[in-house]
Amino acid sequence: MTTLARRQANRAVIAVVMLAFVLLATIAGCRTEQATAPLVELHGRTMGTAYSVKLDRLPDGADEKSLQQEIDALLETVNAQMSTWDPESELSRFNSSESTDWFPVSAATAEVGL
Repeated sequence: MTTLARRQANRAVIAVVMLAFVLLATIAGCRTEQATAPLVELHGRTMGTAYSVKLDRLPDGADEKSLQQEIDALLETVNAQMSTWDPESELSRFNSSESTDWFPVSAATAEVGL
């Protein structure tokens, strides 16, 4: 994998993760009244580092455990699709392929690659 491809893949992963967190923060921030409950804090590990999500409240109908599972699942999906460190990710398999045939990838990977 070339340095340029690795750099582009890293930017793509960062962009997708940032978009997910921005969307989550936007949804959680759609309130006008002051929060009286303590912050909801979710933590986890992904992509060789740690993440932390802080919300003033849980989205309607959500509980901490299910929200944590959704975040973890989203990050695992992004990693499986676009990791430059995982040799089994879509992006790594694409980059290491010597074939000139079409190479199937997820819609998210294709969109980032455009």
